[in-house]
Amino acid sequence: MTKDAAARKAEVEKYCAFLDLASERVPLSVMNFFTGSLYDPNKPMNDASYGLHGSFCAEEWHYEVAAEACQLVSDYAKQYDVKFAFETHMNYLHDISESAMKLVNMIDRENFGVNLDYGNSAFFSGVLPLEQAIELCGKKLFYTHMKNYQPLPRTGGLLPTSLGDGMINHRIYVKKLMEIGFTGLIGIEAPRPGDREWYAKNDIAYIRSVLKDLNA
Repeated sequence: MTKDAAARKAEVEKYCAFLDLASERVPLSVMNFFTGSLYDPNKPMNDASYGLHGSFCAEEWHYEVAAEACQLVSDYAKQYDVKFAFETHMNYLHDISESAMKLVNMIDRENFGVNLDYGNSAFFSGVLPLEQAIELCGKKLFYTHMKNYQPLPRTGGLLPTSLGDGMINHRIYVKKLMEIGFTGLIGIEAPRPGDREWYAKNDIAYIRSVLKDLNA
């Protein structure tokens, strides 16, 4: 992220050109979206230090320039009837639901919302519990990523695992999405080595079972 207005303008123009190209090739519905990455250069960078970067080191000007740029993208994109969803992802201004919604509210456009990737919250302390994070996003929740981790005893590390086996209860996740009237997209992720085709088949079967149980 930069205070250089000319650099920001160039990035907006590049993204708008990308939208033009994308619209010629595929139907556009919801786009996963990111601002520029944000780090504190004076702090360590590893899996245990995500809470020192992104929104945790942000100043108000970061939100202001990001909102200004996104408003330009929003207005340009109205011709395509597409929505943009900030993924809650480490090392970005929108790394947790609270900061993502702050940015969305500052942008104040119908086509900007959130992609809640709650699995990433496992790398932070003091974040909102799952159900509260979903409630906070509310009607601005356009998209959600699902993945899961098992905490490793004594090490403090996290082991990627299947949706049904980890620390996040995806049955509660889906139930809460239904309660708020969520009609957006669900993306199942498998950020682990090995046969991802097999992981995907098992996770899809799990989610389908949950949806059936909940009459979704």
